[in-house]
Amino acid sequence: MQVVPLLFFLLFSNSEIMADLKRAEILAADKPAEALLLYQQYQPQLQQMPPKIQLLWYTSAARAALNQSNLRHAHQILQEMLPSYQATGKPKTDFYYNLAGIWFRKSGYSQQALWAYQCALNVTTNNKDKLKYTSNAAVAARYVGDKKLANQYFAQAKELLKIEPDLMMQASVANNEGMLLLSEKRYEEASSLFTKALFLREGHHRINSQILSTLNLMASLLLNHDLAEFVRLDKSKLSRYQLSPAQDIYLTWLNSAYQVLSSAQPVQLSPTLAADYLTVENDSIVYLIEQIAELINVPLPPHPINQKDKQLQEHQLSGYFNECQFFEQP
Repeated sequence: MQVVPLLFFLLFSNSEIMADLKRAEILAADKPAEALLLYQQYQPQLQQMPPKIQLLWYTSAARAALNQSNLRHAHQILQEMLPSYQATGKPKTDFYYNLAGIWFRKSGYSQQALWAYQCALNVTTNNKDKLKYTSNAAVAARYVGDKKLANQYFAQAKELLKIEPDLMMQASVANNEGMLLLSEKRYEEASSLFTKALFLREGHHRINSQILSTLNLMASLLLNHDLAEFVRLDKSKLSRYQLSPAQDIYLTWLNSAYQVLSSAQPVQLSPTLAADYLTVENDSIVYLIEQIAELINVPLPPHPINQKDKQLQEHQLSGYFNECQFFEQP
């Protein structure tokens, strides 16, 4: 006789499961690899847990995979999570619109990401959540080429920060706006915003976010040919903490660019640079590597994420958007 999920949960050390779940939720932001290890430990048992607990495990794992820029794994988790999301009555709809939107954005489906963030904004009344979704929508708007809309969203985010002060969101908005300025080749202004984001994040021990801001600041300094400041920048955290594979490739490109720009002699670059670039799944990192490659005159092969004929109909996340009028069903 099959043990029903609730009985399983009551019989098999639910206090330990919940303690590990809490740890996974905390680790997902800054130590995603550890969060995923916990998820994998309990993955064989998930179907014996109540749907609400399943959903929490899937959510922490999806967040962790997205923070690692492991988009294939994140997509798989989001697909597997959908039944438990539906079984629990689709709680926190705006949160899951946003979560799926992050996958779309990082995967290069910026229009779908923008719709997802607009879905989230349309159903939330919480100013703190509005702030997060507005900042994300600004990024997506930039990637679809609507810089006017991006600036409107950034302006809204700054107004929301006055209502709902939040240093970590202030850092996120600064980092995201820095990316907009970088795309406009306003490198000095971008560097200033990345510096601000890094300063705010360092005060709150957000390691993964600090790594991101450090890498982006390094890129903006190189693009601005500010090699002296590039050298002075404290990069110690990049060796103290484990970077995701995509971040590691990004860092290799940045260091290679510095070698080229600072050397009076030709520099022999790693022959794997271009091949490694093709393995990056995060659209933002792909874009930044392309800017660095152009800076040092390194030709790159076409990246799959930039191919206009890529198909979206197999993303299989439409179940999250059945009630969203913004979203175009595949």
